[in-house]
Amino acid sequence: MPVNIIARIFAVLAICLGVPGGAWAETLNGQQATAEAKSAAIHLGKVDTLTADFDMVTPGGINTGKIFIDRQREAIRVQFAPPMGHLVLVNGPLTQFFGGDGTRIQTATSGTPFAFLMNPEQALKNNVEILQVQKQKENLMVALAERGKKAAGQIILQFRGNSDWRLVEWGMFDKNGGFSQTKLKNVRTNASLDGNLFRAPQKDRSPE
Repeated sequence: MPVNIIARIFAVLAICLGVPGGAWAETLNGQQATAEAKSAAIHLGKVDTLTADFDMVTPGGINTGKIFIDRQREAIRVQFAPPMGHLVLVNGPLTQFFGGDGTRIQTATSGTPFAFLMNPEQALKNNVEILQVQKQKENLMVALAERGKKAAGQIILQFRGNSDWRLVEWGMFDKNGGFSQTKLKNVRTNASLDGNLFRAPQKDRSPE
């Protein structure tokens, strides 16, 4: 993706994600961008577990739900509230989608945002390319893509803090240019999670 297109995407996201003033004070590239992205990944990696409510905004509307991340188990659960009722489970290299209509899809975790959320430092080192980083005061936005596969989609993570970064939301562009925005709220970290959260539902039952 050309840098000028990335810049336009950031300009749109600065408004969509509620960045003060809708403009960024500083665009980072090269070693500066890498250093800030690594700093954010390190702080994210210090969180053993995370739970949060979320609002996912798409062209079709707003969907709500809960997300559970357990880095020790290498597991993530994304649970959409009714009427959608979708469930996404990540267990190590495997990601499973259970649609509210009974659809089931299985895919590799590699190349998805979940790979970064589960092992941010490892993802940056092995298979994620930093496209661009923008920073303004307590806000940091990092654009990433799977290395060598920018056309397949990009994720832009927004962190907040003062060098002690915490993830607050992310935006995703798919291969067709479709955009979705996920805002986290009521975030709790390092609480004990039940391993049953990450088990697949029975085949004869719809995900809750």
